[in-house]
Amino acid sequence: MVPQYFVVTVGEVLFSITGLAFAYSQAPITMKSVVQAAWLMTTAVGNLVVVIVAQVQYFTSQVAEFMFFAALMALATIIFMIMSCFYTYCNTSVQGNGLGDKEELIIEKDSEDIPLKDSNHPKNK
Repeated sequence: MVPQYFVVTVGEVLFSITGLAFAYSQAPITMKSVVQAAWLMTTAVGNLVVVIVAQVQYFTSQVAEFMFFAALMALATIIFMIMSCFYTYCNTSVQGNGLGDKEELIIEKDSEDIPLKDSNHPKNK
């Protein structure tokens, strides 16, 4: 069982990191945490589906249950493939990701009435 758990864990880590990075890079500045929360919620919904199917015990053999999960995964893959054909990437530099976010935060801090103690603000000189 150790090799199977290892492969599943490595796959989950690679898929999760890639998906969260994509969600972060393509979301607008004000929606980054909401989009990442939605990404993580899909994992919760998937786990809920597994629990419901396992508790209902509709399938007599575990092989049939695993085939059902494989069919659901294939269906989700097809849906994602179709969605990817119509997706247009956002230019992250226009949205202000990365250094742009930090620059906006610095500008907001400089516009405060009480300047930071160690800043190069004219009021401190």
